[in-house]
Parts: sequence; structure tokens; C-alpha cells
Amino acid sequence: MRVSIVRAIVDDAVLPIPVNDEIVTISNAIGTCVAWPRNLVVIPGEKAPPKAIQQKKKNRANTKKRMRDVFDDNEDLGNLPPNLPTTLKDLCTWGNNFLRDGVTIHITFAADLFGSSKKVCLFRSDLYTMANKLEVSNRVLVFYMSYLHEVLKRCKMVDMVAFVDPD
Repeated sequence: MRVSIVRAIVDDAVLPIPVNDEIVTISNAIGTCVAWPRNLVVIPGEKAPPKAIQQKKKNRANTKKRMRDVFDDNEDLGNLPPNLPTTLKDLCTWGNNFLRDGVTIHITFAADLFGSSKKVCLFRSDLYTMANKLEVSNRVLVFYMSYLHEVLKRCKMVDMVAFVDPD
């Protein structure tokens, strides 16, 4: 199956199917989609197959807490730095209201950006890192590259610049 890795529980764990020489461990694969054996796929909220993962039974409150941790809802998008551009403030305000419980922004970019179509999703944590000027993920870079590509189209300069997929 094709899975998206959001968070590593064990950073040094080796991927069941390495992508290339650079993406070998789980921590290298965060924010990307990788091939994964179907019997090891666990969807949050579903019961894991007993052979794949053995877990102790938890009460309902612990399960809800674990789900919140998986989706990174703890970023405070309401408390923003004072000097943010208005468009970024608006995006963070929107994200604070609508990007909860694992909801993401999904966009499929056309082939004219990287030579082939690419599906990318932004998480609440991505908005938080942009607003607070922290290290951004490849996902954020792709969105920014698409913005720059649109600016180049308007200026009729697309043939002068090429973008490389950061993944």
C-alpha cells in the first residue's frame, strides 16, 4: 500500500521497503508517501490486527488523546507573531478553525510544475511552522514553488526557470 508518514514513533526504525539510499528510516520518510506492506498498515481509530501490533487495551480517554497526538492539533494558530503578512494571518485563522482532527489541505499539482503531476497535503503543523518561521517541510516548499510558478506564468517567464521536486 502507499502510506503517508506523519510522525515517527521510533525514528531509527528501518522502512520495510526503502525508497532509495536517502530514505531508509522512518524519520527520513516523514512527510512523504512510501510503499508499505498491507499487513502492517494501521489506520488511526481502527483496531490493529493482533499479529501486526500488540497493544494493551486503553480506556476511551487515552484513545482520544492518542488520536490528537497523531494529528498534531496542539499547535496554537490563534497566538500568532505580530508582524505576519495579512494573507498568512488569514490562512492561519482559517487553519485554526478547520484543520482539526487530521483534516488537511489536499491539492494535486499539474505536470507543468515538476514534469509529472504531484499530490501534496498541508497539515496544521505546516501552517504553524510557517507562521513562526521554523524549519518548513517539503510539502510547504512545493506549495511555495507552485505560487512562484504562477507568478512566472503571469510574467511569461516559465521557460526561463525550472523547479525540482524536493521529494
